[in-house]
Amino acid sequence: MRFDLFVTAAAQKHGVAIASTVLPRIIFVLGKGGVGRSTVSTALASLLAARGERVLVLQWAVADSIGPWFGKPAAGQDPVEVRPGVSVANFSLEDSLRAYFVDHPASRRSSSSASSGG
Repeated sequence: MRFDLFVTAAAQKHGVAIASTVLPRIIFVLGKGGVGRSTVSTALASLLAARGERVLVLQWAVADSIGPWFGKPAAGQDPVEVRPGVSVANFSLEDSLRAYFVDHPASRRSSSSASSGG
């Protein structure tokens, strides 16, 4: 399915000029589970990519659902390009906690010992 065409057709049907609207640099798509956040995010990303923008969809989920829709492996913290102009990254609780409590304090210790000469 071409999400960009789907969104443009739906916007035209309802008289919304989304294809020519200037959107902010950061767009948050929020909602409860199962309401279509990933679908809407992917549709917006595809529409913006079709307009020549480069888009990064950041997810906070147990597993990336967008990458597999495009035949790509599930994304982790490193962005994966799923189609020209659209990349996806997924942050999980486990990865974020590890980065904060394991990786982050280690970098603070090494920078403080380097600056104190020891």
